[in-house]
Amino acid sequence: TIALRPMQGINSLFLFYLIKAPKFREYGRTQGQGLKVFGITATRVSNFCCGIPNFQEQSTVSSFLAKLDNTIVLHQRKPSATLHSLATSSLSPRDLVKV
Repeated sequence: TIALRPMQGINSLFLFYLIKAPKFREYGRTQGQGLKVFGITATRVSNFCCGIPNFQEQSTVSSFLAKLDNTIVLHQRKPSATLHSLATSSLSPRDLVKV
């Protein structure tokens, strides 16, 4: 777990998506230490280099990614909801298949 507080001019949601990005995860794997409990120091986290857009662009990008995440979650839930409704309805398997 990494507890980060964004500096002024950094959108917190943008920072969240940045640390979830493959580039940061790979950096963490190369800079972290430990076998049972893997950790990375605050100094090493602060040494991570990447391009940071202006605040408005950060907000736009992070908002888009959040909407995309929510859409993915909704689509993942649809099959579960359908299966649940089938399981709790009075339909029998015969009602679902043409014979």
